[in-house]
Amino acid sequence: MPYEYASADATALLPMVMNDYLRISGDRDFINAHWDNLLRAWQFECSHDADGDGLYDNSVGTAWVESWIPSMPKQEIYLAALDEQASNAFANLARTTGHNDLGR
Repeated sequence: MPYEYASADATALLPMVMNDYLRISGDRDFINAHWDNLLRAWQFECSHDADGDGLYDNSVGTAWVESWIPSMPKQEIYLAALDEQASNAFANLARTTGHNDLGR
């Protein structure tokens, strides 16, 4: 593989599963204890928006694309939808933990 992993959705899934865990358990201490990891995941998500349209780009080829004919797609519907859900989850986690500036 020309890249370290072929799982572009893994980072987006982190805030989603953490938000589900918080909603089910109410365990804010766990979220606070892992806030730095969540923030780094959010920063990674934001760093993959080369054109500034607010959607995760596939510019480095880490998405679930089996072939790139005639060329690699700039974006995928799956990753764009996943990015939107991850953004909503991160916003909720940010507001819940008092990071209201990031929650906006």
